[in-house]
Amino acid sequence: MAMRYWVFILLFIFQNSLISQNYIPYFKAIAEAETAVSDSNFTAALSIYETQFLAYPFIFPKDAYIAAQVAIATDNYMLAKYFVYRGISCGLDSGTLKANPHTYKWWVNNLGNTISVTIYDSLRKINEARINQTLRMQMVELIRKDQKLRKRNETYLNAVVFNHKLKPRLYRKWMRQADSQSLQILQLTRKHGFPSHQLIGSNDGEIYRRFGTNMRSTYATVILFHANHAWQFFEKDLPAQLEKGNITPKQYALLRDFATRHVITGKLKDSAFIDYKYFIRWKSNVLEPDSIYRVNRANFIQQNMQTIDSARASIYLPSYKTGLKLSAMQSEFYEKYWGTKNANCLLFDFCYFEWD
Repeated sequence: MAMRYWVFILLFIFQNSLISQNYIPYFKAIAEAETAVSDSNFTAALSIYETQFLAYPFIFPKDAYIAAQVAIATDNYMLAKYFVYRGISCGLDSGTLKANPHTYKWWVNNLGNTISVTIYDSLRKINEARINQTLRMQMVELIRKDQKLRKRNETYLNAVVFNHKLKPRLYRKWMRQADSQSLQILQLTRKHGFPSHQLIGSNDGEIYRRFGTNMRSTYATVILFHANHAWQFFEKDLPAQLEKGNITPKQYALLRDFATRHVITGKLKDSAFIDYKYFIRWKSNVLEPDSIYRVNRANFIQQNMQTIDSARASIYLPSYKTGLKLSAMQSEFYEKYWGTKNANCLLFDFCYFEWD
């Protein structure tokens, strides 16, 4: 009876959700929660997660996943149950829960039996019911075309050995298609909203096997990240999409920083993107020995920390130093605990290195 009650409450939330809700307070709070986790202030982090999850009908599955790990690691199983249930109803999948040693322990004790399969399926149906299926299939068709050309381009010889010089026409064709598809995604964004977690859900292996089933939503972003001019196309539209919760701060930041990536590693020349703005992924010159960027990036970051943190705060990302803490914790967690069945530790999977 208790489990049915949980499902009923979650269904009620979705059926009575507001048509449009401002996600800026949500993103600000999540940044505070991640900062609290990085500082080992777990009680504060759990309180923030709970407050935000109660306030919003849709929450991002990654946030529920992180919150659940912290709750389990600190023996707060009541909150863990709520976080996992909310996560599943918003796209968190069983494969992710079973792969993580924190949530695996919870899964075995709570949903790892025949009776509870019904609960899981009911929660997944809530997730599917809110998705714009037509928009999702439009994105799947675009990503299929993208990956078909990408597979032909990204062979070891062409991509790694010859840096796309072996089949230059094929590479140019792929880049032209990526820019064309970016404009199609922009049209869909202006009509429906940015096609990601909230509107088209997370990756579904039954619909597109190549990406499998997981809590990422990469149909749009994979195309946009490697399109030369995606940021220029989308820049003016993104603030409104962030406010509506259709795109995450991390996706927003990566779109901008990939513009720099195309300048540094490609043939594009644009002084507006001489270096990264948000520094989510690239923090050194290791992969760019022959690039146009000649200044030591570590020194640049140190000298411009206030500007970088101001930029990050403007789109509700945690500070650069918090990002470093999360990255270090992520790496240590992968090294010591990933792949095991139990993690009696206060290290967590933040999906830090994922593309969302």
